Amino acid sequence: ASPDLCLEVRQSHSDLITKPGKKVEIFCSHDKTDFWIMLWYQRSPGDTAMNLVGCIYNKAVTLEYKTDFNISGDLRLIKNHYICEYLLLESSSLLFDIKMKRCANYDAYFGQGTKLTVLGEYKPGRSPTTPTVEVFKPSAKECNDPNKKRKKTLVCVASGFYPDHVSVSWMLNGVQTGKGVATDSTAKRDGDSYRITSRLKVQAKDWFRPGNRFTCTVSFFNGTITTPHSASVSCTLVSFFLFITCSRGGVRCFYLLLFS
Repeated sequence: ASPDLCLEVRQSHSDLITKPGKKVEIFCSHDKTDFWIMLWYQRSPGDTAMNLVGCIYNKAVTLEYKTDFNISGDLRLIKNHYICEYLLLESSSLLFDIKMKRCANYDAYFGQGTKLTVLGEYKPGRSPTTPTVEVFKPSAKECNDPNKKRKKTLVCVASGFYPDHVSVSWMLNGVQTGKGVATDSTAKRDGDSYRITSRLKVQAKDWFRPGNRFTCTVSFFNGTITTPHSASVSCTLVSFFLFITCSRGGVRCFYLLLFS
């Protein structure tokens, strides 16, 4: 295979949070000299379409948005940095991405994307707010299912956070697990904040096994640092002992085991 097929496109930052009226710079670099076209794209929240911001061919720049953006760099140089400048004129939440192309055979490579949020989108002067995290046990309907082999569903809800720079992960007894996890693709607006839901399906035997502890962790980026916010849940075995005295003076003992 051609060594060009393993081109690494490095894009920074993965997350940016700033205020209206500020200018931000997003950097991109790679180590090849035969990729001569770089295209910058923008995607708005809730939209799957990638809108072209502009492109650079060698060092010639073409911009689709001439008032808000500027692109600079020279694709003929090794390990050079290519910069997309964006003047934040109004509140917005955007994803910026880049794509490298080589004219000879049109190979294309994307960067990892930069999520950009301008504070004050819903309330001027709004400061970042950390999430409240709750984990809910499987429903009574699931737990009372006569088919004991069916999986149980744990639900994690993170709410009240702003902005929506979060990721969700699950752990079983302190070890991260990705099997059976389904998380909302994006956080949903809830008033002037956001909420996100994640579900973990586990085998019934794992849920009912004493000592197992399931933890949901929401990583929240506040513009400076990323902080973890967690909640845990486990299945608790509760024993009830019921004694009934018969009319003839005899005693019978009934043991009733309930899972909560």
